[in-house]
Amino acid sequence: MRKLNVAIVGAGNMGNVHATAYSKIDEAQIVAVCDVDVNKAKALADKVGAERTFGNHKDAFKEKIDIADLCVPTFLHPPIAIDAAEAGVNVICEKPIALSLKEADQMIEAAKKSGVKFMIAHVVRFMPEYRMVKELAESKEMGRVISAFGGRYLPGRRSEAWFSGKTWFADPELSGGPIVDLHIHDLDFLNWLFGTPQRIFCDGIKSENGMWNHVFTTLSYSEGKGFAVASSLMPKAFRFMSELRVIYEDGALEINTRAGKTLTIFRGDKAAENPKLPEKSGYQAEIEYFAQCVLKDVQPAIITPQDAHLALETAIMARESAEKRMPLTL
Repeated sequence: MRKLNVAIVGAGNMGNVHATAYSKIDEAQIVAVCDVDVNKAKALADKVGAERTFGNHKDAFKEKIDIADLCVPTFLHPPIAIDAAEAGVNVICEKPIALSLKEADQMIEAAKKSGVKFMIAHVVRFMPEYRMVKELAESKEMGRVISAFGGRYLPGRRSEAWFSGKTWFADPELSGGPIVDLHIHDLDFLNWLFGTPQRIFCDGIKSENGMWNHVFTTLSYSEGKGFAVASSLMPKAFRFMSELRVIYEDGALEINTRAGKTLTIFRGDKAAENPKLPEKSGYQAEIEYFAQCVLKDVQPAIITPQDAHLALETAIMARESAEKRMPLTL
């Protein structure tokens, strides 16, 4: 069986998460780790048994690489993804796709021109609870989706980073701020459920560093309404959580990632259900999915480059709506 040769680009937290996922599948092997901090690259390479380390990703792409897995800061996504595509290497890249729609277009065009597989790792689409929400919507088992609310609340390290001014997170020119980095998860999922939003209105709390660190966004679609909240103002003691509540014509569904049973389904007057979910994490599922796309020579369909482009556009418009204090139309 042929194994896919993988290069992990970015040996930080997400690089470690992705590397761990590859170590659990037989079809792939990590052969290179790249990071400007060569010590971090070596540490991760030793952990996963990779033979080569590089301080420059371009050197890695000269090797026989099937997949470049990009886990670098957002502002570095476009140049590295384009370099990989031009080298004929398939690309999976952490979300968001980029910081501007122009850069996103350039990434998509480079992948299309080179004919490589290109996927943005919007992990929520691969999480088992959220997958079930989508499957129920598609099956019409409980009728069409009328409305959905999603939220995520972040304490600790990243909140400190967004306030400290000591990391790239603290610079909106490099991270896009919480709307583009955090809020985009739920905005993308709402788009997955309903399509392209027609009207967006966002408001919230803008911190002294110029970032919107606590926001509320309403989205109107041709059929259905979406509402999302994101906050990076939670104190350290507050464990990260995400939630989702969906109203169907003939039922409802609730997700709470801190609940003992994270998914609850309500069907009419029947007793609430807590269905058994796959134990595979969203990160594991998305890595396996992309590897299979490469092996089978098919373009990713669960999340397309155009989907990732729309997610970014939605987040950018939400931020613009908050700045202008008025609703915007897409």
